[in-house]
Amino acid sequence: MSNKILPIVLHKIVPDLPEAWGDISLDTFDFLLNQVSETLCSYSQDSCAFNGRFLLTFDDANYSDYEFVYSKLLAHKKTAIFFVPTNYIGRKGYLSWSNIIEMSSSGMLFGSHGHNHLNLTRIPFSEAHSELAKSKDILDQRLGVSTNFFSFPFGAHNKKTCSLAYKLGYVHLFTSNHGLASPNSSCFPRNSINSTSTFNQISAIISCSNKMQIKWIFEDLLKSSSRRLIGDQRYKAFRRLIFNSFFSKFR
Repeated sequence: MSNKILPIVLHKIVPDLPEAWGDISLDTFDFLLNQVSETLCSYSQDSCAFNGRFLLTFDDANYSDYEFVYSKLLAHKKTAIFFVPTNYIGRKGYLSWSNIIEMSSSGMLFGSHGHNHLNLTRIPFSEAHSELAKSKDILDQRLGVSTNFFSFPFGAHNKKTCSLAYKLGYVHLFTSNHGLASPNSSCFPRNSINSTSTFNQISAIISCSNKMQIKWIFEDLLKSSSRRLIGDQRYKAFRRLIFNSFFSKFR
């Protein structure tokens, strides 16, 4: 991992058992944070580059970002990137503008996750333009800084959506592919930790061996092929089936 960053993506943090695929328990988050906190990335607006080994990112603007994550990052004197669908802000279960402004004022980083959290590759180009531009304008105005980061909803991206995002002023784009990145990369992969991730699996992700990197290549090929063959909805249904099977013994 010399001179490389390992980006990690998380979603909702829950106090007890996860209720959905993307959830992780508070105990699991504490384990992860204790493993990576000493080398979490900071970000330079001047050089548009990250400094550190691990980068934590959170998608969807869940209220748990404020309720659980924020205070723990402050205690460690570290930061993370929080990707928000701007039309979700203020809804029940999601961050409010007061949460976001407080977190931003304390050094937390924010990026766009679109305005309505839509798959940009499945909508007209004009609508994709609106999703990218509107969310950036809202965040720029509310937080008083240029929004450099964009995370593709569902990880769905192609050359057109990437080119459009760069033209609208985003500097760093984030996908859901696995892998490592350079500190000043323009497009970052991210390695998911979810409800089925055990402590041993998290440790293996963090260690990032050559064997793990090869495994990621095959996982990404399998995921993209499955989505093309059976569609997003059936893929999600299959994932829910795995989740229910995994947690049935605990309920």
